[in-house]
Amino acid sequence: MNGETVRCEEPTEGSYIRLPVPLGDTDAFRYGATADILHLLVDNPERGFTNRELHRVTGKGLSSVNAAVDTLETLGVITVDRSGRANAVRVTYARRERRDSLAVRS
Repeated sequence: MNGETVRCEEPTEGSYIRLPVPLGDTDAFRYGATADILHLLVDNPERGFTNRELHRVTGKGLSSVNAAVDTLETLGVITVDRSGRANAVRVTYARRERRDSLAVRS
């Protein structure tokens, strides 16, 4: 990612995203932007980003960002609000977990 800082007020260290297993899309992480987008969205859970903002902040190609957003939306990891002039991409709250909420099962 480039050096621009985009963070929320509350630190999200120890946050995780639950992914369905099997993923359903074996190429979900083939796009260079996928991991960077997830990091950015988890660090900023209250904010929606347009695809162009994701492109600018991650430094990844717009086509890679578009493909990653489509794939992550299909997996249910992110939501895309298409009601406005531009899409608002956010992490899906149901998929977001804090470290302290994870339980180890024996």
